[in-house]
Amino acid sequence: MKAEHLFELIKSIGLTYRALTSKNLVPDVTPSKNQESAFFFYVPEAGIDLFFFVENEMLERVLITKKEYSGELPYPLASLKNRGDVLAEFGDPSESKGHQKMPGHLGEIGGTDMYYLPKINLNAKATFTYDTSLEIRAITFHAIY
Repeated sequence: MKAEHLFELIKSIGLTYRALTSKNLVPDVTPSKNQESAFFFYVPEAGIDLFFFVENEMLERVLITKKEYSGELPYPLASLKNRGDVLAEFGDPSESKGHQKMPGHLGEIGGTDMYYLPKINLNAKATFTYDTSLEIRAITFHAIY
């Protein structure tokens, strides 16, 4: 995926699935919905997961899994490799959590940092998740409620 397309998806948090189809950001197909879940998912390519609320089809979250994603990242995300890079780029996080054991077989993470990035999306916050070496494992953009 091109960086511009991913950036448009991130900027579209808070819009509906139909709004994203009209902008040609997702295909115009009826997504399958699981009534047991509050979300339905669309995976445009490996390492990018889009989470939509079942109730109103609003894009709630864009998850970028660095290990799985081989496409381009938008500026300034492309140059960020680890927690030191994130802190240098964005400063002190709004929230931060240290080392955590994840449930089940998910292993451990080195922590998370959360930022409000109004230049990217006024309606979203970004959470950087690190592995135990403090390399970026994932970047998640969430809707702000």
